[in-house]
Amino acid sequence: MSRDRIGQNPPSRGASQGFLGVEESNYARLVSPVVAFKGRMSLIGNVNNAQTLLRGTPDDVYKQARAAIEAGIDIVAPECAVPLRTPIANLKAIVAAAEEGY
Repeated sequence: MSRDRIGQNPPSRGASQGFLGVEESNYARLVSPVVAFKGRMSLIGNVNNAQTLLRGTPDDVYKQARAAIEAGIDIVAPECAVPLRTPIANLKAIVAAAEEGY
């Protein structure tokens, strides 16, 4: 099986559709998929579900969303399904980070 540039084996289904979901909260490692795929597909994701979104503060969520935007993520979103007990204020923090601009 061939590997794509960030080591998925094989590339995700989304990659063939023109988008790639990114699950990486470490800024240094986040830059790798941005460099590899920027301009070829839209990058989605990067707000950690279990720790930041569910258990963090709105400020934690906002900072992580801004870090994703500044790293080059095109669409800021939770890593996967939003936990049912996620505070609404935390979801609004993602919106606030995106409204500040790309």
